[in-house]
Amino acid sequence: MPPGPDSVTVEILLTLPDGQKCFQEVRVPLPWPCPWIPERQALPHSDSANAGSNNSVQNVVSNALLVFPNPASYDVSVSYDYGNDAYTQKELAVFDAMGRKIQSLTPQDIHGSWNLNTANWSPGMYLVRMEADGNTLQVQRVVISH
Repeated sequence: MPPGPDSVTVEILLTLPDGQKCFQEVRVPLPWPCPWIPERQALPHSDSANAGSNNSVQNVVSNALLVFPNPASYDVSVSYDYGNDAYTQKELAVFDAMGRKIQSLTPQDIHGSWNLNTANWSPGMYLVRMEADGNTLQVQRVVISH
């Protein structure tokens, strides 16, 4: 396998309790040869070649969903990364404890962030669900406490 990048850039966004945001970008060198396993792409549902494989259900490594701060009071940031352009329909949705969809977003980009104003939400637990092409990719819980 040919050598990959010699480093990656990690972006960190920290929201302090008073609402101030702190952003830092850090370059992390990567070892070579790389001991990590390369990303695998999602297999289409119609692919029956791996139907008996234990890996056929969870072949997506590149999906990412981060909800912060948690617990939150008045604002929540949702950071998402679909990993590639293979998905035709993407949706981020927030559900209350009763399972009702209270807010949603149809992202046009592969990765980005979504800022939610939660000032009018009742205190409690909510679920943020990341979907693509009708499948749930990841779910994160967030607690709202005013």
